[in-house]
Amino acid sequence: MGKTFGGCQCGGVRFYYEGPYTDVGYCHCSLCRQQSGSAFATYMEVPEDRFHVAEGRDLLVRYGSTDRLDRYFCRNCGVTLYSTHRSFPGCVYISVGMLDSDEGIEPTHHQFVASKAKWYDIADALPQAADWPE
Repeated sequence: MGKTFGGCQCGGVRFYYEGPYTDVGYCHCSLCRQQSGSAFATYMEVPEDRFHVAEGRDLLVRYGSTDRLDRYFCRNCGVTLYSTHRSFPGCVYISVGMLDSDEGIEPTHHQFVASKAKWYDIADALPQAADWPE
C-alpha cells in the first residue's frame, strides 16, 4: 500500500500516511461532537512514524482539548486535521473527512455511545462501546 494524502480546506496544510491504517471508528463523545459540529466524528488511527506533514507545518496550531488529547488544526481555515492522545502514544488520529480519497476505508465501531447526541439514532450493525472500545 502506498501513500494516502489529505489536507485542510484552504489547502495550506497537506499530509500523508504510508501503509495501512490500524483502526477507523465513529466517536460520539461530546468533545468530538463539538469539534465536528455533528453527531459524531470519524477518525482513523495510524502509527505516528508513518504520518507526515508535507506542507504547511507553520500553519498548524495545537489545541489541548483535554489534559490527554491534543487536536491539530489549520490556523487559516480552522479545520481539525488530526489528534494525538497521551494514553495511546505512537498513534495519530486523522480526521477521515480530510483525506483526498476515502476509497476502501471502512469504520469498524462506534465509541462513547453513552454520550451520543440524543437526536441521532445509530442505524448500522457495527459494534457499539459505551466509552473506549476493548
